[in-house]
Amino acid sequence: MNYCNDVILFENGERLFLTTKERHRFKKVVDTMDTKPRIFCRMLYYTGCKVSEATIVFPDQLYVKNGHILLGVRVGNLSKRFIPLPSVFSIEISTYFPRQENLSNQPVWLMSRSTGWRIIKKT
Repeated sequence: MNYCNDVILFENGERLFLTTKERHRFKKVVDTMDTKPRIFCRMLYYTGCKVSEATIVFPDQLYVKNGHILLGVRVGNLSKRFIPLPSVFSIEISTYFPRQENLSNQPVWLMSRSTGWRIIKKT
């Protein structure tokens, strides 16, 4: 096992997290993407959530006026947690996903986990 600032980067030979250098490189590439994939990748970047968590975020979990998002609601093995969002990202996500009561039963991202991974692999 390799450790970096008390974070396990590898487990059983498999990679768990990005290094700081990789995160910075990822952010630079994300900033050049089209709107929808850019916002999706920025959510992953700013929250550190898993792709499977990101694809099942519903509008009622976005508290952009308060500057946070509620994750882990619909994932059985993760605890619910509020994650703060940078104000710039809160504005961007609220502009792209205005809160509409009639859409609260649909996920924000109408994509599968596999599609989310394909977006990330393009970066």
